[in-house]
Amino acid sequence: MAARPALLAALLAQRCPVCRRGAVFSGWLELHPTCPGCGLRFERESGYFLVAVLIGYMVGIAVLVPVCVLLFWQSAAVTTVLAVLCGTSLILAPIIHRYARVLWLYVDQQLHPRTEAP
Repeated sequence: MAARPALLAALLAQRCPVCRRGAVFSGWLELHPTCPGCGLRFERESGYFLVAVLIGYMVGIAVLVPVCVLLFWQSAAVTTVLAVLCGTSLILAPIIHRYARVLWLYVDQQLHPRTEAP
């Protein structure tokens, strides 16, 4: 049996927090209901991923505020700043969404471990 991938490598590859092999997402934004590898149910309860929304919001702010400050520091016009922020938000939103959910799965796994599928 092959060894499980390292924690950070599995998180970056968006794999299951328990077996670290099964893909978390079935499409670009669609989450598998259970892990294809071990059968772990990803969403423990209704509203489980609300914390992921907060994580995504914090990551988005952490990315966009420095961009905004840098643009204003360079004396960019307000319309330019708004255009860059809107474009950056549209590009990063799906990526942040995916990683926020996966990060929450890993944090929750560390706080409330599940060792096997139900």
